Amino acid sequence: MNAEALIGTVLGTCTLQKLIGQGGMGAVYLAQQSRPRRQVAVKVLLPMWPSSHRHHAAFLERFRRETDAAAALEHPNIMPVHEYGERDGLAYLVMPYMSGGTLRDEMECVGQLPLAKALNYLDQMAAALDLAHERGVVHRDIKPANILMTQEGRLVLSDFGLVKVLAEGQSGPSRLTGAGVPVGTPDYMAPEQVLGSEVDARADLYSLGCILYQMVTCLPTSTTYLSPRPSFCCGTGHFTRNGETSH
Repeated sequence: MNAEALIGTVLGTCTLQKLIGQGGMGAVYLAQQSRPRRQVAVKVLLPMWPSSHRHHAAFLERFRRETDAAAALEHPNIMPVHEYGERDGLAYLVMPYMSGGTLRDEMECVGQLPLAKALNYLDQMAAALDLAHERGVVHRDIKPANILMTQEGRLVLSDFGLVKVLAEGQSGPSRLTGAGVPVGTPDYMAPEQVLGSEVDARADLYSLGCILYQMVTCLPTSTTYLSPRPSFCCGTGHFTRNGETSH
């Protein structure tokens, strides 16, 4: 589906006004909410594969379950969910609109961050994950692009559970959760994710460590993990400063 074509669509109490971002999990729009009257961000999970009615109904059920869990996480460093639902097969989330950009934007703009700032950011994200993991919620796709910033510099982690919803909704040869197939963003994935295994809270902490490394060194955390040999090295190798492995 063309994301631009949804501009003007009414989803729940929100009218989509402008496409402000698009990625592997869907599209994000600036929207006007009618009750209460305010500007918000709406993430729409765009259909990415042909699906039967039965499979789509199961996808929507997973979406509701994961979003319920995320919406229950009340923390200053976790993106709140104002509203969620579905219309004409499109699942959507309504969230606060944040104009401060993302951690990825800051890292691309300034490069290496001062150590004190990086540690402050680490502390904020660790506090958010501490609550989520205490409630049994695993993010599975922590990366700088999913960490938004307020104008005051507070970090807010978004997209809890969405990568799981979309991955489990695929079927056939494109299914992301098949044995040995990774689900997540390669540069920030834990070894067990690289190998397509089950993950728990430790995978989120690994991803957070990768982000810390990138913030203080301005270097990528790894080479690609999509071939068997690099996947093995991720779990058993010794990484050098330039990303090579040795044994």
